[in-house]
Amino acid sequence: MAYGFFNWVDKIRRYHPFSRKEWQWMGISTVVMAFMLGYNDGNETFELVPWVVNLLTGMIAIAIAVIVRESVKRVVGLEQGYRIEFKPFVYGLLGGLVLTVMSYGHIVFLAYSGMRMHMMDSHRLGYFRYGLGYFTQGKIALFSIFSNLVLALIFKSMFFLPEGIRNQFVLVNVLFAITNSLPIPPLDGGQLIYSSRIIYAFAVGAVISLGLLLLVPGIHWVIIVIGTLVSAVMFWLMMLYFLEGTFKKASGGH
Repeated sequence: MAYGFFNWVDKIRRYHPFSRKEWQWMGISTVVMAFMLGYNDGNETFELVPWVVNLLTGMIAIAIAVIVRESVKRVVGLEQGYRIEFKPFVYGLLGGLVLTVMSYGHIVFLAYSGMRMHMMDSHRLGYFRYGLGYFTQGKIALFSIFSNLVLALIFKSMFFLPEGIRNQFVLVNVLFAITNSLPIPPLDGGQLIYSSRIIYAFAVGAVISLGLLLLVPGIHWVIIVIGTLVSAVMFWLMMLYFLEGTFKKASGGH
């Protein structure tokens, strides 16, 4: 057990750092998404200074969210025996820009990346695993999604920050979690639904409910926990019902 842990730590030290190209794409993605987020600052009239301040605040929040998301993917991937490579989702960024402009900034779609998994053959000693496992892929995606919700919880508890900044940091991470839960390849939701539709249904219910509850000011943590669990179970039961009906149709009703 101890050897496995230190081996994991050693792999993180050697393989976690991002390449120059990955940093460039992450930077480009951050700037584009910050523009989407700051396109509409909520003021009735345009004022340059407040708009720029809002844009820069959003850029910092997005940069933190992106780095944490991609770091979690790498750390979990290395534990599973894979080196994770950042894969930009250009169409997601373009689609997000179109939605932002068409909705005058009322719709923010933060889809910017997927991942490419490289099997680390020289590190996969101890027991043999056959090729790429969809369940492992879904596991990495699930940790990536929930990393943003954890960040949202952390920022929501930072009462020493100004309320406006704290709310914006929470909003950014909630948007990341919900957007990337959508079952669209190469987003995390697209990876997760291929690994297990049942787990996907439970996870999406938890992500959406927890994310929306975190946006409610002054809500008690007990309500957040209960609401998240109830919504997750409801989504899970709905998916079971849907799958059962699908299987019956496929088998001719028998």
